[in-house]
This record gives sequence, C-alpha cells and structure tokens, in this order.
Amino acid sequence: MFMPMTQGGHHFLIPPATIAFTGRYSINANASSYTFSSAAIGTASADRLVVVAAHGSDISSVSSCTIGGSAATKLVERTDGGGKQTSAIFVRSVTSGTTATIVVNWGDSGGSSGIGVWAVKGASITPNDTDSDHATRTSPRDDIASLSLAVDAGGVCIAGGNANASGTATYTWSGATEQYDASMASNVSHTGAHSTHETA
Repeated sequence: MFMPMTQGGHHFLIPPATIAFTGRYSINANASSYTFSSAAIGTASADRLVVVAAHGSDISSVSSCTIGGSAATKLVERTDGGGKQTSAIFVRSVTSGTTATIVVNWGDSGGSSGIGVWAVKGASITPNDTDSDHATRTSPRDDIASLSLAVDAGGVCIAGGNANASGTATYTWSGATEQYDASMASNVSHTGAHSTHETA
C-alpha cells in the first residue's frame, strides 16, 4: 500500500538562537479552515518568533496561517506525490502573551489537520535555508524523506511531516530530536522535530 509522507524544514540563523517546543494539536473534522484556540506559544519576549508546522490530510495545498489574529509568513510547503498529504511551516513575530489562537486555512477541504508549535528566540525571521521532500515507497514499510539544510553555528532547525497509512504511521528521525509523533485521525499521523547547532 502506498503511504505518502510530506516533510518540510526551515533553518533560522543569527546565533545564538534558542528554541522551545511548546505543543502539538490536531482536529479530526472535514473542513478547509482549522482553528486551534489557546495554543501555547512559550514565554513572551521582544525577540520571540512563533513557528508553526501545519499538517493537512486529504489536502493538496495550504493558503494561509494566522497566529494571534495576524498573518504568519509561509517559509516552505510540500505535498506528497498523490496530492493528499501536505505540510508547511509558518513564522510570525509575537512579542506578548503565552497563548494564541492559530488558524490554518487550506486550499481545499480535508479530513483532518494538526500543528506543532515552537518558540524561537535570538533568530532572524528571514530563513537562511529551506528544503522539502516527500517519501518514496520502499519495502516493506520504511518510507524515507530526506532534508538537506545548510546550518551555521548557533542556528536551529525545525521540520515536520504527516502521513496516511493503514494502522497509522510512526516516525524515526535522524539529525533532529523528535518532539511529537501522534495521530490526527484514523490512519493519519503527524510528526515534528528540531535541532540546535553549536557548530556549523
């Protein structure tokens, strides 16, 4: 059985950057817009960036994302070869508050959506590098997606993906520390990871 997986990655620079994973959320419902209320976004500071990895199942594209009522910038987007699983990464500077409503608007109506949220400090909002990939099916059930990012000393990376597979897929990360690996709906799961880099 074909098991699509999408994955997107983004690298933030301006050392020394710090990163904290603040939570993951999912909604199992048919919709084109998903609202995640009171999502944790970490400790407020003047240099805080809120990063959202958005995942959609039975969805071929993402339109936009708002964090705390204002538009976030899309950094990277990837859809699997079948156009059914899509992931994207968004970022917005949010200097106040510890929670925010996050809304993800997709290009078409899907079956479920999920997000992972990070707080990044000491980094530029402009990406130094991005990459994306979708898995190529191998036997028996070990689909692999690979990212290549140029990471400078003091930088951090964030990546995420989702899949639709009988029995619900699980994930193994290499080169980044997994922060979530969870179900969004029956046979649909999402995952996210990040890494920090003292040296390039």
